[in-house]
Amino acid sequence: MLQQLIYPLVRRAKIYNYIQQSVGSDRVWKGFIKEVAQLIDNWNDDEIWLDLGSGTSEVLEHLPTNIRYYGIDNNPKYIQFAKEKYHNRPNTTFHCGNWNEFDSTSFTAKTRIVSALGLLHHLSDEDAQRLLLLGKRWLAPTGTLITLDGCREINRSRLEEFFYWIDRGQFIRNPDSLCALFPSQPTISIHGDWLRVPYRYALCRWTKS
Repeated sequence: MLQQLIYPLVRRAKIYNYIQQSVGSDRVWKGFIKEVAQLIDNWNDDEIWLDLGSGTSEVLEHLPTNIRYYGIDNNPKYIQFAKEKYHNRPNTTFHCGNWNEFDSTSFTAKTRIVSALGLLHHLSDEDAQRLLLLGKRWLAPTGTLITLDGCREINRSRLEEFFYWIDRGQFIRNPDSLCALFPSQPTISIHGDWLRVPYRYALCRWTKS
């Protein structure tokens, strides 16, 4: 019943952003950028960050403007919100549609990062593996896949489990299950203090070469 009330609301971009910010999304993005800083140092202006399931693209608040960003999401309200909010940001493009039908051949050689931030926990194992294989195909030879998702540990509390439940994801995995989705073993780090509420994030990185 509670999910039926919440889900239609969070499909609205402004409400979704408000909820995210109220529980500490700004802290999440700061922690995230700190973790991937080495990947975005010395970024060449023609290189691309391809963000799959980009949502409202809140990560852009923390990315340097010289990063050429391409966000893809199938929610038109999220994409419209992002277009309006970041219309003055240089090097930024948004596309509303299904990534399975997306053609990146025009810039694959320049794609340094393909990210899925808060996406895998909405996908079955089969769909998540398919997404990561697409990401691998779209990466430049030395590019990196990056994912960020909720992660269930054995010692989680009931309150923590509640926030996984309310997060809408039907496939919140443990660390081993997350790693098994990748073409080979990724680097994984767990962060339990990025939100103001009990919630653990798993940050996975997989480099193509």
